[in-house]
Amino acid sequence: MPQQTESKKEEPRPSLLFSLGKLILPPELWQKIRKPVISFFILFHAMLNFCYMFNHHPFIAQVNLLFHGYYFFMGLDQDFGVFAPKPRDQNPHMIAVVRYADGTTLLWESPRMERLGFLEKIPKERYRKFFDDNTCWSKAPHAWPDIAKYIARNSFLDENNPPTSVSLIRYSSKIPPAPIPNPLAISEEEKNPKWLPNPPHYEHNLLLTIQIKPEDLKCHSRP
Repeated sequence: MPQQTESKKEEPRPSLLFSLGKLILPPELWQKIRKPVISFFILFHAMLNFCYMFNHHPFIAQVNLLFHGYYFFMGLDQDFGVFAPKPRDQNPHMIAVVRYADGTTLLWESPRMERLGFLEKIPKERYRKFFDDNTCWSKAPHAWPDIAKYIARNSFLDENNPPTSVSLIRYSSKIPPAPIPNPLAISEEEKNPKWLPNPPHYEHNLLLTIQIKPEDLKCHSRP
């Protein structure tokens, strides 16, 4: 009978990050300091989350300013401005005016949740967070050129008539205050006042106008 030889199991290759870690810090030293390092890491980020959720104090605002770049780079931004301490009092939306080589223009509008059906909102809710809550405002100007180039690429409909410029415009309006019931009032309207409808977005601000180059219309694929 032929002898059966046991096949040797290949040991998993250590990752590059693990190998670099062993060069920087010996395993014996890491075993000694890992608990305080991990505890500090957790407590530090818990402190940042606390500061960004309760950012109405001048001292906390200075802390947020110091770690702003790191916090946003790590994707930890959670302002919870809808609830407290000061809910947002404006309804915005973003539009773009795309100008073509022949002088014509195209009006592009970001998805607006109040104009979509229930089933349409579910997959497009992330656009409301991206446009209405973040890039509509001056806290994210670094994203405006990329948004304009993205809109230009998606509006490039005729090879003989490419987009030449894109302007980003924010439209907004004040949200009416919530009605305050008055149970001691005589009239029923004062006892149970009705909610006022949201007005049209009448305020407008030009965010950016950018010239579109031919290379901006090419989709860059990752290697």
